[in-house]
Amino acid sequence: MKLKIKILSGFIILAIMLLIAGSWSIYKLTEIGNTVENVLKENYESVNIASKMRHALEREDSAILMFLLGETNKADSIFSFADIQFMSQLNFAKKNITLSNEENIINNISVAYNDFVVSWQFIQSSSEIPKTNYYVKTLHKKFLEVTSSLDNLSLLNETAMYSTAVSIKDKATRAIVPGIVAIISALLFVLMFNYFINFFVVNPIKEFNLHLKRFINTRQQFDYLSPGKDELSELSESIRIVCSYVPPKSNSRL
Repeated sequence: MKLKIKILSGFIILAIMLLIAGSWSIYKLTEIGNTVENVLKENYESVNIASKMRHALEREDSAILMFLLGETNKADSIFSFADIQFMSQLNFAKKNITLSNEENIINNISVAYNDFVVSWQFIQSSSEIPKTNYYVKTLHKKFLEVTSSLDNLSLLNETAMYSTAVSIKDKATRAIVPGIVAIISALLFVLMFNYFINFFVVNPIKEFNLHLKRFINTRQQFDYLSPGKDELSELSESIRIVCSYVPPKSNSRL
């Protein structure tokens, strides 16, 4: 094999190793990026929707307290506006179902909220029941049931986000491993490549120099032949042939 091909093949192998490791790392990092995007788009959106529904529900509870204090018109206006906001977010939640148990939780929210609104309408229309007592024993419990369902929705998606974060960490570790393997492999390959360069190039050149000096100084026969079949081997053979035509060094003095 020619010396040029030997050296070139070493660099090609090193380049292939780095290319494979780099491609794998890019693939894994792209996968991590897509996963993060899905988390922000789906699970975080569900958590945000639950937060907005909770905020609307708390405004409705404040409106009920205002109603009990005699602010009937203002309470009805606040409750109606908050109800529109709640139902709007609930519809968004129904379109953003991504987890296995999420649909059941959203259905529970819908049922609990419907009971809450019916109780609100009942306390508005009835003039016979003690309103404060009904609020404490019935309406506020309905409020807590909706709140609990909203907490379940948030918890479900937050847990999914945490699990995804752990998964991302594992994927990041797996993305780093090929790079580490490539670095270690490259270092080992460089050491091996250095050994072969020394064996096939540096050492033969040193031997050339040593035998040539010996031939020049003592006319000792140049009998060195470089290992392998490359340019250095051809060079050593040519030098051996040339040196065979040089007459031995004379010890006589004129």
